[in-house]
Amino acid sequence: NYTGLGQSGNDWYYIVKGRVNWGYTGLVQRGNEWFYIENGKLNWNHSGIVEYNKQWFYVERGRLNWNYTGLGQSGNDWYYIERGRVNWGYTGLVQKGNEWFYVKGGKLDWSYTGLVQKGNEWFFVRNGRLDWGYTGLACNGEYYFYVKNGRLDWSYSGYAQIDGQGEYYEVRNGRLVGGTLTLAKMHGVANNQDSPTNYIVIVDRAAHRVGVFKGSKYNWADAKYYKCCVGKPSTPTISGTYYIKSRGKYFDTGTKGRCWYFTQINGNYLFHSVIYDRQNSPKRIIDNSMDAAVSHGCVRLDLENAKWIYDNIRNNTKVIIY
Repeated sequence: NYTGLGQSGNDWYYIVKGRVNWGYTGLVQRGNEWFYIENGKLNWNHSGIVEYNKQWFYVERGRLNWNYTGLGQSGNDWYYIERGRVNWGYTGLVQKGNEWFYVKGGKLDWSYTGLVQKGNEWFFVRNGRLDWGYTGLACNGEYYFYVKNGRLDWSYSGYAQIDGQGEYYEVRNGRLVGGTLTLAKMHGVANNQDSPTNYIVIVDRAAHRVGVFKGSKYNWADAKYYKCCVGKPSTPTISGTYYIKSRGKYFDTGTKGRCWYFTQINGNYLFHSVIYDRQNSPKRIIDNSMDAAVSHGCVRLDLENAKWIYDNIRNNTKVIIY
């Protein structure tokens, strides 16, 4: 009737009611210790994470190691172990060797890029790993801050880019000046989106801003950030998800206006320049409204910005307007 570990020579086996249970793989207790059994036999070579009774434990060379705190691997995934047990409640940085990794809910999150706090300091993580080589602006999910060599630098005032691309933004005492929440929100919206092209365009109607991001899902980098003019309350700019359809050099509006470099969002809703008079080239502006809600529904931009979208944003690019 014996159930437990039994020894034969140098090997140990899991016995259930006097018979080796060759079908069992998991943990078995002997005295005050736990051991890893694989197909009925104690596997002294196994190190990693083992599930037992709906909990996860860290095994080192066949024996549950209650003293271990750090990262442990199971298959292709890594987890945060605290005193021998996976700590599903932990979110933050964890060191392994000479590197630091971002853990979310007990599991290493390879998809995360942004700022992470540890103690009184903030660090920049790229794709789950602390990036000591990064210098530039980075987001904590709400605001943008200046990072130098992977660490938030509160002493910096000047200008900086996001990921070495796009516009330069003013930084004061380590924090991005102006438009911080808007740009951060745009990055958050874009982050888990894909697009048929290597660009995605975000429009924030309330803030009167257009953000253009280059890259791919979970890896969008800032490319352009513009002031714009959106639809007035009686003729609002549409909201939702759309895909660029076509473009043209100009169209006429009203009795004497001409809008240049239009790019179609959906139907008659377009990106285009502010309103010029009707000449063969844009020379005299007759309505330069900007940073406001006064259009008939289109998204108006300064001429050079409308032309940049016209020149660079290909058909089928995703546009998100909120």
